[in-house]
Amino acid sequence: MFLGKFAVVADPATGERIVLRVAPDKNTSVIQTETPMAGSVATSRMELSAYCALITRRIKANRERSKSFHQTYYGSLPMLAEPAEYHRSSGRDLEPQYSFLTSPPPRWFEPDVGQPVVFMINPDGAPNPQIMDDISAAMNAWSTVPGCSLRIVNGGSAAVCYSKDSNSIVFNNCEGQFPPSPSCARILALGGMNWDPNQTKVINGTTFVRAVTGHISFNPYASCDFGDHCIVREIATHELGHALGLGHSQFADATMFGVAHFDGRCASIHQDDINAIDFVYPATGGGPGPLTILSTSPLGIATVGSAFSRQLLASGGATPYGWSLVSGLLPDGLNLLPNGLISGTPLATGSSDFTVKLTDPQNVSVQKALSILVIAPASGFDSQFVSQEVPKALNPSQTFFITLRWVNTGSKPWNGASGFAVVSQNPTNNANWGGNTVPWFGSPVASGEPLELLFQAFAPSRAGIYDFQWQLYQQGAGPFGEMSANVRITVGDPGPPPSPPSIAGLSSLEAVKGTFFTYILPATGGTPPYAWQVATGALPGGLILNPNTGALIGTPNATGSYAVMVQLTDSKSQTAQKSLSIAVTAPPVPAVEITTSSVPQATSGVSLNQQLIAIGGKPPYTWAVTAGGLPAGLGLAAATGMISGTPSAAGVFNFSVSATDAESRTAIKPFSITVVPPPISLDLVPPLDGLKGSALNYQLIARGGTPPYTWSVTGGTLPTGLALNSATGLISGVPTVAGLFTAAITVRDQASVSMTSTIQIKLIDPATIPAVTRAKYKGGKKLIVAGERINSAAQLLLDGNQTSATISDGSFILKPIMLAAGNHQVRVVNPGGVSSAPFMFSVE
Repeated sequence: MFLGKFAVVADPATGERIVLRVAPDKNTSVIQTETPMAGSVATSRMELSAYCALITRRIKANRERSKSFHQTYYGSLPMLAEPAEYHRSSGRDLEPQYSFLTSPPPRWFEPDVGQPVVFMINPDGAPNPQIMDDISAAMNAWSTVPGCSLRIVNGGSAAVCYSKDSNSIVFNNCEGQFPPSPSCARILALGGMNWDPNQTKVINGTTFVRAVTGHISFNPYASCDFGDHCIVREIATHELGHALGLGHSQFADATMFGVAHFDGRCASIHQDDINAIDFVYPATGGGPGPLTILSTSPLGIATVGSAFSRQLLASGGATPYGWSLVSGLLPDGLNLLPNGLISGTPLATGSSDFTVKLTDPQNVSVQKALSILVIAPASGFDSQFVSQEVPKALNPSQTFFITLRWVNTGSKPWNGASGFAVVSQNPTNNANWGGNTVPWFGSPVASGEPLELLFQAFAPSRAGIYDFQWQLYQQGAGPFGEMSANVRITVGDPGPPPSPPSIAGLSSLEAVKGTFFTYILPATGGTPPYAWQVATGALPGGLILNPNTGALIGTPNATGSYAVMVQLTDSKSQTAQKSLSIAVTAPPVPAVEITTSSVPQATSGVSLNQQLIAIGGKPPYTWAVTAGGLPAGLGLAAATGMISGTPSAAGVFNFSVSATDAESRTAIKPFSITVVPPPISLDLVPPLDGLKGSALNYQLIARGGTPPYTWSVTGGTLPTGLALNSATGLISGVPTVAGLFTAAITVRDQASVSMTSTIQIKLIDPATIPAVTRAKYKGGKKLIVAGERINSAAQLLLDGNQTSATISDGSFILKPIMLAAGNHQVRVVNPGGVSSAPFMFSVE
């Protein structure tokens, strides 16, 4: 299966909608098998409906597999709880759930043995100076899930790029992953992993392959989205999920959803993300169980001269398995392959007892004693060896003759026409003597009769000591009867015999728990190749002895002192032993280190949340302020290292913070927080009203900024007689003019930050204010209103309503009019809105 980012476009030729891969698959690696699947086709484009059908089939297949597993293992158990986000669908094909990158899915095996997954970070091109904190926060989100064994560690900064040798996070497009974009690119980042399909492990009923490297690349052409720490942390958390083996979730609120949220979640994961990571990396249970050899003794009954094959069986641990013989011997003619297959053709009857060792890729090993019984063939063919005439010394390439004699002790005749012959047996199928089979051209040899065979052979061209041994053979039955006595023939001058084998090197070795260890035992003498095994004792858990190279290799998983005896066997079956003492010590605890580089600027009156991060030592950590002090309104959580609150005063505050681990190791780091004031602002000023010749006072109010303030009129003018106090912002005085006045008022703080607002002042001349002196109502006919300073264009209001009264000799006359009995009110309004005081009169 190929991975990547896709786009839906219209085919210019047909108009069909086509799915195109728009980004190369550099974040993933597929190790191809020698024989590809029949009918498989790799393509970078597909018609949209076909692509959707493909995805639907894959998801439905995953769902069916999940249902089958649930029904098999949990069908009879009640469901204890469901995530709040999960709702069973009704009559639909698909149910939202988390997904994996591929099938079979990859995962890291390190958490299974208590090891962290380490990522190196290349800060070149990073969107902000605090990128290490942002990445660490994302790692922390995935590393603190209850019931999950996964731990991710920030390995620090390094000049790394995309590599199959280390896990990396980059920001500079060093691998050429992203093409330039004229605008802000839609693909923010890519995360993925490489894996080895030959190493597998079953977790929670799912077969996973082993992840070997992970890589995350931020797209520099999408940096317009990286201006906020919270956004960077969300992106890092999402892509890190891909580098842990997770695909996209179908829950819209999951951090692993296919579209970024940018909703303030920062470095956090939601329930579906938690369900996924708990499933892939369970703290306990869910695994395949302990490594166990399932094969039982005896493995079976073999027959001399007949092919024999048995596959050793095992369960648990991780695959692929490695098998080796640690003690005893297999029947002559049988061999044990590293894949656990015992096969060959037995050469002699008898019972063979031996011990096999099974080792998985996590360097966990177990042993088991087994046996194989070899019986004689029930073929009717048998023989007894009588004698032979074989030279003991020859020159290289010399031609010589051999005579071999047997007696037919079986019930069937020996007939060359029926496939009877003499074959070489030491070694089997050797060509040292010019051939490995001598056919029988003589008369058939009946039961009880002797056979004498004379044939010609050729000495090897190279000097040495060679074995010479033969046995009778019948086609369809294989070799049978007694073999001729083995003769060691000296060809030429073979030189002095090799010295016996010996094992040199150190007798005392030291290793550290959790740290990779290797030591090659040096061998001398004897005749290579050598075979190595542990004769007595047991190696530390996590270490194995390579049976071919003599290398002690692995990662010890327990402390202690171990005494073992290793044994070397050369090709001539000569052995040598050596006692080893291996001391495994606990790893040094790294010092506690506060990795947060700085605390961002804060604003007075605005809430702040800043997570301090520590590594090393033995968590949990206890946090404290050891020198200086935080700004008023902020506090440090001792259990979490979170600085939070709302600062109430501006300034620069220097302080030191300590992080103390569970074993009292402490790290101290100085920090500084700059708290800036809120931006300057002016309270809203309503329209102001006053009278010419009467005092007017109004206090302008400013907030924020850096007091004290300076006030000034920067546009328009105040009415004559009024003034603005530059220090207090008070408008005061006795206006000497009437009218509507507009002025721009500017306030400036000590940081030269200013704010301007426009005010309006309306001043009325008292001489223009009308007054009602008399109101006379003539029942049912008219209303006469008399007064002073009534303008000829004035309006008369009766009980708040404008009337059509006319003015005659300075008085209003309103007719005809009918007023109800009771109190009534009249008011005169001159042009410009200048109104008299209300005048009350009664109608009886």
